[in-house]
Amino acid sequence: RRVTDLPPVLFLFSGQGSQQGGMGRELHARFPVFRDVLERCEELAAPRLGHSLLEVMFAEADPRLQDTRCTQPAIYAHQAALTALWRERGVHPAAVFGHSIGEYAAAHAAGVYDLETGLSIALRRGELAAAVADQGAMAAILGDEAEVAAVLAAFPGVAIAAVNGPATVTIAGARAEVEEALRHLREQGLESRPLPVSHAFHCPLIEPMLARFGSFLRGQAFAEPQIPILSGCTGEYVAA
Repeated sequence: RRVTDLPPVLFLFSGQGSQQGGMGRELHARFPVFRDVLERCEELAAPRLGHSLLEVMFAEADPRLQDTRCTQPAIYAHQAALTALWRERGVHPAAVFGHSIGEYAAAHAAGVYDLETGLSIALRRGELAAAVADQGAMAAILGDEAEVAAVLAAFPGVAIAAVNGPATVTIAGARAEVEEALRHLREQGLESRPLPVSHAFHCPLIEPMLARFGSFLRGQAFAEPQIPILSGCTGEYVAA
């Protein structure tokens, strides 16, 4: 079938935890458009990080990839480069949707801001998150929201951070309480796995960064979305 005959495509941009060693290395070597996006991100990110972003991304097991200061710009850069590659191949999203840091890549894909502005936001978000003292932990649970919430009622330091599907929930909070909550969830027959993140995102522990991040964002320039964006918070299409 011709590309023009295919049904509309929605691009989904994942959040932190999707990073992995070697991310983008082979695509960077093979496709000029992918390489160009990553190299432009490298120029902006390296001075801020104090080291090469691409060196960390391309390594098989660089511990710096798990540092949120590096993780967030790495995911943003990789997703922006993938978007450019798909578009060069004739695959254009009819709408975009992102979770967490992926929502910033989705906004770039929709034309809300240019590549460099989005990367600057990802870098600042990672820096502020890294500065939060109480790091906490996160875990993915195979269970529905009601089941998980019933167990978490006994753990005030743990919150539901994301409802990813009818039977997939992410929790976040103080590390000791998350570990104890996981033990109770397993006793209820619910499978779980810790997430490779440096902080407990999407829960009250991250709130100390919000004022400074909001102040930073108010200094950025945003444009009208050129294609629809689904909100990761409401599931509805967002206006400007």
